[in-house]
Amino acid sequence: MNNLVACKFAIEDGQVFDGWYNPEHKYWNGWLNPYVNEETHKQITEFMQQGLTEYDPIPEEYEDLKSYTDAEPNNQGLYYWGGCYIWSEV
Repeated sequence: MNNLVACKFAIEDGQVFDGWYNPEHKYWNGWLNPYVNEETHKQITEFMQQGLTEYDPIPEEYEDLKSYTDAEPNNQGLYYWGGCYIWSEV
């Protein structure tokens, strides 16, 4: 992957995912900006949707998640999951 660095990341003690980050734009508000392949994109989508069913989310949370789950991959075939969620590198 062009100039991307492999990493593992999670939200707090949640499921750990494999992906990449751009070292020039590694963080958003202190949180990791990961890119993932299609398989991991599907895994994150499931993980996040399951999380929404465990409590009473506000409608904006569904809209935020939908914008990520419906996103198209970039020209490298990767999906961006940064700029909204509190991912930490593990």
